[in-house]
Amino acid sequence: MAMARSLRIGLPLSLPTQAATFMPKRLDKLWMQSTRRLTRLQKKVWKSALRRAKDAWSTTGATPKKSQRKPANPRAGAQAALPRLVPAWQAQRRHLAGPGFILSYCLYKPEQGAPDGMPLLVMLHGCKQTAEDFAQGTRMNQLADKQGFAVLYPQQSTTRNATRCWRWFQPTEAAGLREADAIANLIRLLLASGSYDPSRVYVAGLSAGAGMSALVGLRHPDLVAAVALHSSPVVGAAQGAMGGLHTMRRGALREPIGLIDAVSAPALRELGLPALLLHGERDTAVGARNLRQLTAQFCHLNEVDESALAQRTVAAGTRREHRIAELRRGGRPIVTVIEMPGLEHAWSGGDAAVPYHGGHGPQASALIWRFFRQQRRELPG
Repeated sequence: MAMARSLRIGLPLSLPTQAATFMPKRLDKLWMQSTRRLTRLQKKVWKSALRRAKDAWSTTGATPKKSQRKPANPRAGAQAALPRLVPAWQAQRRHLAGPGFILSYCLYKPEQGAPDGMPLLVMLHGCKQTAEDFAQGTRMNQLADKQGFAVLYPQQSTTRNATRCWRWFQPTEAAGLREADAIANLIRLLLASGSYDPSRVYVAGLSAGAGMSALVGLRHPDLVAAVALHSSPVVGAAQGAMGGLHTMRRGALREPIGLIDAVSAPALRELGLPALLLHGERDTAVGARNLRQLTAQFCHLNEVDESALAQRTVAAGTRREHRIAELRRGGRPIVTVIEMPGLEHAWSGGDAAVPYHGGHGPQASALIWRFFRQQRRELPG
């Protein structure tokens, strides 16, 4: 009964494979609709690209013929602009983290970026979501256009988890740790292209994606400059799917400091890992105790005094109201905690038309980028 109740409220959390039969049919329908939309979009882009290539070939070295095509419909202005924007969104699949491990991802690159390499923001979706869902719901691509950073959206496979949950709840070499390492390998692959700034790599996620974001940063602190965890479970407490459910509801039953040390790379104590923690106070999927324990964990890792956190309220009495507390060092935030009074288990200030994204609360995407742009990883040499 506990599991059925979790599904009714729509938790993006991890469940045993057999629990997939409880999934509402509308989720399957939404997924098929999303796939069809993407397929139609790809066909349009390819047709447009082939048409432009054909036009260019026919006019090379000769007097161009008068176009036989009809004038464009002024009402189709938005569609006419689509081919110019779509190439920035790339869908790929890669073999990573050993034989047989395929990681799908989408990459968004704005037209304008830093000449010395763009920052790279990795976004990890929650359960029952896709890369496309997460991009639409968070509106992170629109922010990337304005701020000049690239966005990488790894996507979990349904063969590894029926509801596309990243397996943060199984921190083993065969499951969660392997997924974290595959994401890190993908980041390194992109950095090798020379298009991105290796000192400005950030990882953010929602719910199960937040749990995996923590693992990526903790295992690869030399690669990740900072993490942002939205509606995240405490690190290191779960050891299996049912353990994940219990952790999300009530947090860790053991002392949390030792739990995070157990999954952290040895270099982390020297390098540190700045963290932004966001949580809705009305979140019944991930209990508030998780936020308190996460705060203690990251204050410990970064060697800052948790008791010095002082909370202040922003935009009081409005839909954007939130409370923020932060610890700074050297002029930059090291641990920042943001709580949203009216928010449930959803991405704050997102597109409410997309499941697990709420229109209530401040814009989490803007808050995350504001935190990240103050962080850089010092590179060796």
